[in-house]
Amino acid sequence: MSDTNLTETLDLDDSVFDAFESPEVEEATQEENPHLANMKWYIVQTVSGYEQKASTLLEAAIKDSDYADYFGDIIIPIEKVITRSGTKVKKSDKKIFPNYIFLRMEMNFTTLNLVRNVTHILGFLGHQKGKQPEPVPNSEIERILKLMKDSEISPKETLKLKTGDKVIINDSSFANIEGEVSTVNEELGKVTVTILFMNAKRNVELNISDVSLA
Repeated sequence: MSDTNLTETLDLDDSVFDAFESPEVEEATQEENPHLANMKWYIVQTVSGYEQKASTLLEAAIKDSDYADYFGDIIIPIEKVITRSGTKVKKSDKKIFPNYIFLRMEMNFTTLNLVRNVTHILGFLGHQKGKQPEPVPNSEIERILKLMKDSEISPKETLKLKTGDKVIINDSSFANIEGEVSTVNEELGKVTVTILFMNAKRNVELNISDVSLA
């Protein structure tokens, strides 16, 4: 199994990007591992909050098996964000796809069941009985890797909101309307704002980046 796994620590190894950017690197790697040519990316669902633990257990299960060469990188897609709360600023990691990890592997009956039998893993996204899981297009993986790498250089800025905060909507069809925060989902980057519209209270779900403190 590759040693350039991406986990929540976000220690990005450039060789992961080289696999997409350099045919020479890909060709040389395939000579070392003939299974690489048959590997595709798949999305694996985990128990909520156990992405890192599931990834660690999966790595151990792969290393202990006779099929290590059938597996490549494991990614927990995260991005760096800067959260502002009043005058306080905090840099942290935000999961781009909570409850999911991305896995590069050669799919067959044995490797599929190896993954499914790991503790905290619920199965492959979109897997139907009697059929193999659908792979993720390389273009989507490239987009996610670029997002992760870009956030290292220029983290996104977000607000630390709580229920009852007064905010102004900056984007959407309700721009410039003031409202009150009713719920916050920091993991998904979503906020529900209660506004007064046409003499009636309405709840509007927005991205946290679409609002600012009033």
